[in-house]
Amino acid sequence: MRRMCAVSVWLLLVASVARAQVPPPPPPPPPLAVQVGPGRDVPLKTGTATIRGRVVADGSNAPVSRVDIRIGSAESPAGKTATTDANGRYELTGLPAGKFTLSASKPNYVRVAYGQTRPQGQGKVIELADGQTLANISFVLQRTGAITGHIVDEFGDPVTDVQVMAMRSQFFNGERRMMPAGGRPAETNDLGDYRIYGLAPGQYYITATLRNLMMGGATDDRSAYSPTYYPGTGSVAEAQRLTIAAGQTINGVNMTLLPVRTSRITGKALDAEGKPLAGAMVVAMERMGMMAMAMRSPAQVRPDGGFTLTGITPGNYILRIGMPGLDQTAVTPVTVTDGDITDVELIATRPSTIRGRVLVERGATPPRASTLQLAASSSEPMMGGGGPARLNDDFTFELKAPAGHYNIRLMGQLDTWHLHAVRLNGIDVTDTGIDLPPNAIVSDVAVEMTTKPSGATGSVVDENGQPARDAWVVMFAQDAQRWASQTRYTGAGRPNANNVYTVNVPAGDYFIVAVTDIEPGEWNDPDVLAQLRERATRVTIADGERKTVDLKVAR
Repeated sequence: MRRMCAVSVWLLLVASVARAQVPPPPPPPPPLAVQVGPGRDVPLKTGTATIRGRVVADGSNAPVSRVDIRIGSAESPAGKTATTDANGRYELTGLPAGKFTLSASKPNYVRVAYGQTRPQGQGKVIELADGQTLANISFVLQRTGAITGHIVDEFGDPVTDVQVMAMRSQFFNGERRMMPAGGRPAETNDLGDYRIYGLAPGQYYITATLRNLMMGGATDDRSAYSPTYYPGTGSVAEAQRLTIAAGQTINGVNMTLLPVRTSRITGKALDAEGKPLAGAMVVAMERMGMMAMAMRSPAQVRPDGGFTLTGITPGNYILRIGMPGLDQTAVTPVTVTDGDITDVELIATRPSTIRGRVLVERGATPPRASTLQLAASSSEPMMGGGGPARLNDDFTFELKAPAGHYNIRLMGQLDTWHLHAVRLNGIDVTDTGIDLPPNAIVSDVAVEMTTKPSGATGSVVDENGQPARDAWVVMFAQDAQRWASQTRYTGAGRPNANNVYTVNVPAGDYFIVAVTDIEPGEWNDPDVLAQLRERATRVTIADGERKTVDLKVAR
């Protein structure tokens, strides 16, 4: 019983040289000025200005209580918050003079920025003077949308416990994938009914999946259901996209699950010494987007090392082996079509090691080592990775990761420090990455940091010459060969409260363009970049140069 409990815990865990470089001196004392960084709420400076207003529901004058009102500035994007009372009123006091943005949010309502011109758009900037009171900064909140429907099997009978999700087609890691798109995922009840709610206005695909999470074993039952897209197809290309408006409920999005014949995956699981990993678990994890994983038919390894995964529907999977306390891992990709897969060998290995040192540019005051971390990032997240690893006081580091191909990435004070280069034995591997063999130690890795990243900055205006905050500035290499996945040669940014954008890229020749008709992340799609190229401006960025490029929104 104790082993089965530990196995259950494990399954839950599874499902869820350009500039001169010098080693940094001993770390300095903590800085007096607090920098704004990722994941850190830094309060606004205090002042004498006040903003107050009221929040009401769309279509009525009914107040909305418990709405979070957040104010931010270019210097402190996570500045200060207030909550509306029973009358829908809020007040933000003690504000300094400056330029600010304001937003309102509450569960089951569409988040809105003050002065925005379209759903999910950027809001207008509010300018405050010392001692000023703005008393009518009010919001109208729209309810989010919902989609309801009914799921049946091929005989017309309702199916319970079917996972139904709203998805979007997004470009990631070199290909289009269906990605979860917000809203609350639903499961069908005893009548086969479901309801997805909390959907912001937009376009969605609906997918229904019946998962089999029972323990694998010998069975002759080969019946199952493949993931089904509305209106009832297994092909993403044939899926129908639904458009939902604020507050709208679309009913009758019904589907019949598609029956398929399942396959088996059989093989052996061995440890690093070639001995059977008896009692360990083998899990088939289906790729369902960037990081989402759907687990199928986990199986326990038999005393002879053999395992049998059953109920596997066609698709691309990652086989992973592990158990609580096991310091070895084995991961391998498998593609299932219409037949069984046999003789799979999962040979576990202990983590390999990447060792090195962080270097800072000459003349710069280094940060405290404890404020920085490094990670080994794989091009396929489901295959694993390493870190994050903290730096030692002497700025050396050690990263543990399974065998694979990795890029080293900097984490921590990314507002101040930026990755300049990663070198292995003096060779630049920043973009090509590091091959990490099994049971190996890769040493002499130098991670160079800089406080002077290359890139572009500037303002964005519309066709009338007015500030255009509701735009994306996309910067991408002129060489299309660099439009690869996880590339540093493509970046994007939005204007802040001061109407200033910033995009960091390595030195090189680029296209740069400001657009409004683009979804976040679409600049990773080579087809999109090929279209943007026709509207873009050419610019050359030198190492350490932050070039000022003012832009007009391109049609």
